[in-house]
Amino acid sequence: INRRSTFDKSTAIMLAAKEGHKSTVSLLIARGADANLVDCYGWAPLHFAASWGRKDTALILIVEGNADVNSCETTAKDEGGTPPLIVAAKGSHKEVVKLFLQYGADVNLPELHHGHTALSAAAELGLPEVVQLLLDYSANINRK
Repeated sequence: INRRSTFDKSTAIMLAAKEGHKSTVSLLIARGADANLVDCYGWAPLHFAASWGRKDTALILIVEGNADVNSCETTAKDEGGTPPLIVAAKGSHKEVVKLFLQYGADVNLPELHHGHTALSAAAELGLPEVVQLLLDYSANINRK
C-alpha cells in the first residue's frame, strides 16, 4: 500500500491527497498507508493537500493518519525542507493555514533551505488575510 513510483517516489495516498479524494485517503489510511512518507522532493501527503487547498483532506491526514503538521524533510539537494504551513500560506489557503495552526503547526518554523517563515512568505506575496491570521497566532515579525 506504500509502494512508491519509480519516477518521484510518490505513493497512492500522496496522489489521493493532491486530488482531494477524501474517502480514498481515509481508506488508504485504514489499510495501513503511511501519511508521513515523503517523495523525492521532501513532500508528504499533507504538503499536497496544503498546496491544493484541500482542507478536509488535510484534516483526515492529521486526525486519521497522524500526519506531522511540521514535516519538513530534505530528501534532495535543492528540494524539500518546507513545512506544510508555508506551502498553504504561499497558496493563500487561509482555511488550511488555520487548520494547521489549530493542530499545532509551529507558526515560526522556517524553510530549511531559504529560512523563510510562513509570515515572511505571505507578506512577500502580498496576502494580507494570511498575514493577519499568522499574526493572530503569534508569528514572529522579526524572523526572515
